Amino acid sequence: MLLIQARFLSGRFHANPWGHHVNEGLVEWPPSPWRLLRALLSAGFTRLGWEAVPENGAALIELLASRPPRYHLPPATTSHTRHYMPLYGGKTTRIIDAFASVSEPLVFEFDVDPEPDALTLLDRLLASVPYLGRAESTVELTRVDRIPAGHGACEQGEAAPSVEHEGIALLAPEDAVAFVTWRESAMREALASLSASASAKGKAPTKKDVAKADASLPKNIVHALLATTPDLQREGWSRPPGTRWLSYWRPHGALEARPRAASPATRRRERTDTALFALASDTVRADVLPAMRDALYRMEALHQALVLKSAQDRPDGPSPCFTGSVNGDRIPGHRHATLIPLTLGRRHGRIDHVLVHAPMGFDSNPAGGALGALGAIRKIWAKDLPDVFVVLAGTGVLRDFEKAVPLVRRASMFRSWTPFVPPRHPKEKGKDTLLGQVQAELATRGMPAASRVELQVGPTQWEPLDDLQSSSRAWPRFRGYARRRSSRPPPVDVGLSLRLMFDREASGPITLGYGSHFGLGAFEPCDLAEDCSPARSP
Repeated sequence: MLLIQARFLSGRFHANPWGHHVNEGLVEWPPSPWRLLRALLSAGFTRLGWEAVPENGAALIELLASRPPRYHLPPATTSHTRHYMPLYGGKTTRIIDAFASVSEPLVFEFDVDPEPDALTLLDRLLASVPYLGRAESTVELTRVDRIPAGHGACEQGEAAPSVEHEGIALLAPEDAVAFVTWRESAMREALASLSASASAKGKAPTKKDVAKADASLPKNIVHALLATTPDLQREGWSRPPGTRWLSYWRPHGALEARPRAASPATRRRERTDTALFALASDTVRADVLPAMRDALYRMEALHQALVLKSAQDRPDGPSPCFTGSVNGDRIPGHRHATLIPLTLGRRHGRIDHVLVHAPMGFDSNPAGGALGALGAIRKIWAKDLPDVFVVLAGTGVLRDFEKAVPLVRRASMFRSWTPFVPPRHPKEKGKDTLLGQVQAELATRGMPAASRVELQVGPTQWEPLDDLQSSSRAWPRFRGYARRRSSRPPPVDVGLSLRLMFDREASGPITLGYGSHFGLGAFEPCDLAEDCSPARSP
């Protein structure tokens, strides 16, 4: 998984869709794959001193072209300015300059895994790109390891993922295999045209004519991306050779004009995506907090309460932030609410706080919504367990809680805070090995792949997580923890203690596996200078 973030420094993105005149007032949103790859090549020539595309540069571009990106779109609106441009002879013409007004970063998600050398080159190219689109669109391109909260997914496909999406066409280069097929077909058509023209004159095509036809076609994807406007006009291309139109689906309203804010100085507030609850026992058992081993039951009870509260007085049902679905369609990417049990005080092994984090953001409306439900919860109960009082301690964006909640902080190593339960039956080989499931869970959450995953096999002993037999050596650190949800049992009833290592710092919170939205599979940052082996379980 490769994530490239584009932050438009002026708050504007200027670019016309291919085939449309500037005065049509249209904006290409999101930027097409063709535009991004051309920007990278341009940076190589103008900033890195290329005289020709190096072999590793061509390989990188072909790799990115092989998998059309998925986009994660920030809130954006369309706007435009109108001004007069001078013409020859003292005349002027009016121009409409349309643009997307965007204050948060856009993220390209490529399903590729470049080699370290390719990533080094990519980082240099990204840092060298001055603008994306027209020159007014100054940009800062960087690799990131996480998708920002509150972004809408724009995916490529033939069918709309839901009725809440609208279709757009984006220009992209052909992948390497399809390009070869396209070039062979284009060459056959060119030869047929030459033969027909020569036959009309009673001649055969000359070698020079054949060579000229061959030279008019790009040799590979990189050459196609390097074609200039004069090249296209001279050869009569209606669109760049070796490209294709891809169908993308973005959320309705992802780019639309909205009324201007009353005060231009008012800064748009970030959408609330995180809440912190403080827990207290009932008055009969004032000194008893819920046990961490019962976290699954407690988180399910709190989740159910939030679902019911958010459904009150709402004709469209409970908030998608808690149900994880819209009109029966699942929200991809685990972007709905995750409930994480915490011990922020001194009562070891007890739950005194709960963090609720929804990367999609909490909705709010006059009838209540997710934010209304968060503030309305007062008490939760679970079968055969004491009642617990709940107080909303605060809401905000995730980074607001970094100091108070250790599980939110950045680190290059994380260990299990609550047991990891595999989401599928482990296999000895293939993608469903224990290691494969951990890496897949990270990928679906927009996280970088772990460079190493270890299993705890003793109080201070860890071994690489490799195959199906690993779980038989697991140390029973989480013995007695609830691992079975009331709605459905786990594929395999085992709770593992894992340690995740990353090549660079990653951001918490990390929750993986079965029951990860209800307290299981949570990881806490740990210090590399320490052994990362807890003396006792949470």
